Amino acid sequence: MSSGSSRGQISRSPPMTAPLSMKIASANGLPPPPNKIAFRRTYSSNSIKVRQVEVSPSSFVKIKMLGKGDVGRVYLVREKKSDKLYAMKVLSKKEMIERKKIKRALTEQEILATANHPFIVTLYHSFQSEGYLYFCMEYCMGGEFFRALQTRPGKCLPEDGSRFYAAEVVAALEYLHLMGFIYRDLKPENILLHQSGHIMLSDFDLAKQSNDPSGMPTMVHSEQTGVKIVNPCRRASFG
Repeated sequence: MSSGSSRGQISRSPPMTAPLSMKIASANGLPPPPNKIAFRRTYSSNSIKVRQVEVSPSSFVKIKMLGKGDVGRVYLVREKKSDKLYAMKVLSKKEMIERKKIKRALTEQEILATANHPFIVTLYHSFQSEGYLYFCMEYCMGGEFFRALQTRPGKCLPEDGSRFYAAEVVAALEYLHLMGFIYRDLKPENILLHQSGHIMLSDFDLAKQSNDPSGMPTMVHSEQTGVKIVNPCRRASFG
Protein backbone atom coordinates (compact mmCIF):
# COMPACT_ATOMS: atom_id res chain seq x y z
CA MET A 1 0.00 0.00 0.00
CA SER A 2 1.38 3.42 -0.91
CA SER A 3 0.88 6.46 1.26
CA GLY A 4 -2.12 8.52 0.22
CA SER A 5 -3.06 6.23 -2.65
CA SER A 6 -6.04 3.91 -2.88
CA ARG A 7 -6.22 0.44 -4.42
CA GLY A 8 -8.97 1.55 -6.79
CA GLN A 9 -12.55 2.71 -7.16
CA ILE A 10 -15.26 0.11 -7.66
CA SER A 11 -18.73 0.87 -8.96
CA ARG A 12 -21.57 -1.60 -9.01
CA SER A 13 -24.27 -2.21 -11.60
CA PRO A 14 -27.36 0.03 -11.63
CA PRO A 15 -30.36 -0.69 -9.38
CA MET A 16 -32.87 -3.34 -10.31
CA THR A 17 -36.32 -4.36 -9.14
CA ALA A 18 -36.50 -5.66 -5.57
CA PRO A 19 -35.76 -9.43 -5.37
CA LEU A 20 -37.12 -12.13 -3.07
CA SER A 21 -34.59 -11.12 -0.41
CA MET A 22 -36.55 -7.94 0.29
CA LYS A 23 -39.70 -9.91 1.02
CA ILE A 24 -37.84 -12.26 3.32
CA ALA A 25 -36.15 -9.39 5.16
CA SER A 26 -39.51 -7.69 5.63
CA ALA A 27 -41.18 -10.89 6.83
CA ASN A 28 -38.41 -11.44 9.37
CA GLY A 29 -38.64 -7.93 10.74
CA LEU A 30 -35.20 -6.97 9.43
CA PRO A 31 -34.40 -3.50 8.03
CA PRO A 32 -36.02 -3.06 4.58
CA PRO A 33 -34.09 -1.52 1.69
CA PRO A 34 -34.62 2.23 1.19
CA ASN A 35 -37.10 3.21 -1.52
CA LYS A 36 -37.82 -0.49 -2.07
CA ILE A 37 -34.88 -0.76 -4.49
CA ALA A 38 -32.11 -3.37 -4.28
CA PHE A 39 -28.73 -3.34 -5.95
CA ARG A 40 -27.65 -6.13 -8.26
CA ARG A 41 -24.60 -7.91 -6.88
CA THR A 42 -23.02 -10.54 -9.11
CA TYR A 43 -19.92 -12.67 -9.51
CA SER A 44 -19.28 -11.31 -13.00
CA SER A 45 -16.17 -9.22 -13.56
CA ASN A 46 -18.33 -7.15 -15.91
CA SER A 47 -20.28 -5.88 -12.90
CA ILE A 48 -17.38 -3.75 -11.64
CA LYS A 49 -15.21 -0.99 -13.02
CA VAL A 50 -11.84 -0.20 -11.48
CA ARG A 51 -10.02 3.07 -11.92
CA GLN A 52 -7.05 4.63 -10.18
CA VAL A 53 -7.89 7.44 -7.78
CA GLU A 54 -5.95 9.45 -5.23
CA VAL A 55 -7.42 9.80 -1.76
CA SER A 56 -6.18 10.63 1.73
CA PRO A 57 -7.70 11.01 5.21
CA SER A 58 -8.55 14.62 4.34
CA SER A 59 -10.77 13.38 1.47
CA PHE A 60 -13.40 12.23 3.99
CA VAL A 61 -15.54 13.72 6.73
CA LYS A 62 -16.26 11.59 9.80
CA ILE A 63 -19.95 11.39 10.71
CA LYS A 64 -20.00 8.94 13.61
CA MET A 65 -18.23 5.88 15.02
CA LEU A 66 -19.80 2.56 14.05
CA GLY A 67 -17.62 0.27 16.18
CA LYS A 68 -14.18 -0.25 17.69
CA GLY A 69 -11.68 -3.01 18.37
CA ASP A 70 -8.37 -3.43 20.14
CA VAL A 71 -6.26 -1.85 17.36
CA GLY A 72 -8.70 0.34 15.48
CA ARG A 73 -12.12 1.85 14.94
CA VAL A 74 -14.75 1.91 12.20
CA TYR A 75 -16.38 5.21 11.24
CA LEU A 76 -19.23 6.24 9.00
CA VAL A 77 -17.64 8.78 6.66
CA ARG A 78 -18.68 10.90 3.71
CA GLU A 79 -16.36 11.45 0.78
CA LYS A 80 -16.13 15.19 0.12
CA LYS A 81 -15.83 14.93 -3.65
CA SER A 82 -18.67 12.47 -4.34
CA ASP A 83 -20.78 12.97 -1.19
CA LYS A 84 -21.01 9.16 -0.90
CA LEU A 85 -21.14 7.31 2.41
CA TYR A 86 -18.54 4.67 3.35
CA ALA A 87 -17.46 2.63 6.35
CA MET A 88 -13.88 3.62 7.18
CA LYS A 89 -11.76 1.19 9.20
CA VAL A 90 -8.83 3.01 10.82
CA LEU A 91 -6.04 0.85 12.25
CA SER A 92 -3.27 2.20 14.49
CA LYS A 93 0.19 1.10 13.31
CA LYS A 94 1.57 1.52 16.82
CA GLU A 95 -1.11 -0.71 18.34
CA MET A 96 -0.68 -3.34 15.61
CA ILE A 97 3.07 -3.49 16.22
CA GLU A 98 2.65 -3.74 20.00
CA ARG A 99 0.00 -6.45 19.69
CA LYS A 100 1.76 -8.20 16.79
CA LYS A 101 -1.23 -7.89 14.46
CA ILE A 102 0.40 -6.50 11.34
CA LYS A 103 0.08 -9.81 9.48
CA ARG A 104 -3.64 -9.97 10.31
CA ALA A 105 -4.22 -6.51 8.86
CA LEU A 106 -2.33 -7.36 5.67
CA THR A 107 -4.33 -10.58 5.28
CA GLU A 108 -7.59 -8.67 5.63
CA GLN A 109 -6.43 -6.08 3.11
CA GLU A 110 -5.50 -8.80 0.62
CA ILE A 111 -8.88 -10.51 0.91
CA LEU A 112 -10.85 -7.29 0.60
CA ALA A 113 -8.76 -6.03 -2.33
CA THR A 114 -9.10 -9.23 -4.37
CA ALA A 115 -12.62 -10.43 -3.48
CA ASN A 116 -15.46 -9.95 -5.96
CA HIS A 117 -18.50 -11.60 -4.42
CA PRO A 118 -22.06 -10.40 -3.75
CA PHE A 119 -21.94 -11.48 -0.09
CA ILE A 120 -18.51 -10.08 0.84
CA VAL A 121 -18.09 -6.42 1.73
CA THR A 122 -16.52 -4.30 -1.02
CA LEU A 123 -13.26 -2.41 -0.50
CA TYR A 124 -13.15 0.90 -2.39
CA HIS A 125 -9.91 2.42 -1.11
CA SER A 126 -6.95 1.33 1.02
CA PHE A 127 -4.25 3.83 1.96
CA GLN A 128 -2.04 4.86 4.85
CA SER A 129 -0.67 7.81 6.75
CA GLU A 130 2.34 7.96 9.05
CA GLY A 131 0.47 6.44 11.98
CA TYR A 132 -2.57 4.66 10.55
CA LEU A 133 -3.90 2.24 7.92
CA TYR A 134 -7.25 3.05 6.31
CA PHE A 135 -9.74 0.65 4.70
CA CYS A 136 -12.61 2.48 2.98
CA MET A 137 -15.40 -0.07 2.55
CA GLU A 138 -19.01 -0.29 1.49
CA TYR A 139 -21.41 1.02 4.12
CA CYS A 140 -24.13 -1.51 5.01
CA MET A 141 -27.13 0.46 6.23
CA GLY A 142 -28.72 -2.51 8.00
CA GLY A 143 -25.84 -2.80 10.47
CA GLU A 144 -24.85 -5.99 12.27
CA PHE A 145 -26.99 -9.09 11.82
CA PHE A 146 -26.57 -9.65 15.56
CA ARG A 147 -28.37 -6.41 16.43
CA ALA A 148 -31.18 -7.19 14.00
CA LEU A 149 -31.70 -10.55 15.71
CA GLN A 150 -32.10 -8.84 19.09
CA THR A 151 -35.28 -7.16 17.84
CA ARG A 152 -36.89 -10.48 16.86
CA PRO A 153 -39.23 -12.43 19.17
CA GLY A 154 -37.07 -15.02 20.89
CA LYS A 155 -34.04 -13.44 19.19
CA CYS A 156 -34.29 -15.90 16.31
CA LEU A 157 -35.63 -16.22 12.77
CA PRO A 158 -38.29 -18.55 11.33
CA GLU A 159 -37.01 -21.56 9.42
CA ASP A 160 -37.42 -20.03 5.94
CA GLY A 161 -35.46 -16.93 6.89
CA SER A 162 -32.77 -18.97 8.60
CA ARG A 163 -32.28 -21.12 5.50
CA PHE A 164 -32.11 -18.05 3.28
CA TYR A 165 -29.42 -16.22 5.25
CA ALA A 166 -27.51 -19.43 6.05
CA ALA A 167 -27.29 -20.19 2.32
CA GLU A 168 -25.79 -16.77 1.65
CA VAL A 169 -23.21 -17.19 4.44
CA VAL A 170 -22.23 -20.61 3.09
CA ALA A 171 -21.86 -19.14 -0.41
CA ALA A 172 -19.49 -16.47 0.94
CA LEU A 173 -17.45 -19.04 2.88
CA GLU A 174 -17.23 -21.30 -0.17
CA TYR A 175 -15.88 -18.39 -2.22
CA LEU A 176 -13.23 -17.66 0.41
CA HIS A 177 -12.22 -21.33 0.44
CA LEU A 178 -11.85 -21.26 -3.34
CA MET A 179 -9.58 -18.22 -2.90
CA GLY A 180 -7.50 -20.26 -0.44
CA PHE A 181 -8.63 -18.53 2.77
CA ILE A 182 -10.25 -19.99 5.89
CA TYR A 183 -12.49 -17.43 7.62
CA ARG A 184 -12.28 -18.64 11.30
CA ASP A 185 -14.42 -15.86 12.81
CA LEU A 186 -18.02 -16.62 11.90
CA LYS A 187 -20.51 -14.94 14.25
CA PRO A 188 -23.59 -12.70 13.86
CA GLU A 189 -21.54 -9.61 14.75
CA ASN A 190 -19.39 -10.12 11.63
CA ILE A 191 -22.37 -10.46 9.29
CA LEU A 192 -23.73 -7.16 7.96
CA LEU A 193 -27.07 -6.40 6.35
CA HIS A 194 -26.83 -4.74 2.96
CA GLN A 195 -29.49 -2.28 1.85
CA SER A 196 -30.62 -4.83 -0.76
CA GLY A 197 -31.70 -7.20 2.05
CA HIS A 198 -28.79 -9.60 1.50
CA ILE A 199 -25.98 -10.29 3.99
CA MET A 200 -22.34 -9.31 3.63
CA LEU A 201 -19.44 -10.98 5.41
CA SER A 202 -16.89 -8.66 7.06
CA ASP A 203 -13.88 -8.64 9.42
CA PHE A 204 -11.22 -10.88 7.89
CA ASP A 205 -8.34 -10.22 10.28
CA LEU A 206 -8.52 -13.76 11.72
CA ALA A 207 -8.63 -15.41 8.30
CA LYS A 208 -5.84 -17.85 7.53
CA GLN A 209 -4.40 -18.81 4.17
CA SER A 210 -4.54 -22.51 3.37
CA ASN A 211 -1.23 -24.32 2.85
CA ASP A 212 -2.95 -26.72 0.47
CA PRO A 213 -3.11 -25.30 -3.09
CA SER A 214 -6.50 -26.98 -3.56
CA GLY A 215 -7.88 -25.31 -0.43
CA MET A 216 -9.38 -28.61 0.70
CA PRO A 217 -9.28 -29.86 4.32
CA THR A 218 -6.63 -32.48 5.02
CA MET A 219 -6.90 -35.68 7.05
CA VAL A 220 -4.64 -36.26 10.04
CA HIS A 221 -4.35 -39.07 12.60
CA SER A 222 -5.27 -38.48 16.23
CA GLU A 223 -2.24 -38.98 18.49
CA GLN A 224 -4.43 -40.65 21.12
CA THR A 225 -6.51 -43.05 19.03
CA GLY A 226 -4.98 -43.06 15.58
CA VAL A 227 -8.41 -42.31 14.11
CA LYS A 228 -8.45 -40.10 11.02
CA ILE A 229 -9.93 -36.66 11.70
CA VAL A 230 -10.17 -33.41 9.79
CA ASN A 231 -7.31 -31.07 10.65
CA PRO A 232 -8.95 -28.61 13.09
CA CYS A 233 -6.80 -25.76 11.82
CA ARG A 234 -8.10 -26.30 8.30
CA ARG A 235 -11.77 -26.91 8.96
CA ALA A 236 -14.48 -24.25 8.66
CA SER A 237 -17.49 -24.73 10.89
CA PHE A 238 -21.01 -23.45 10.46
CA GLY A 239 -23.71 -23.66 13.07
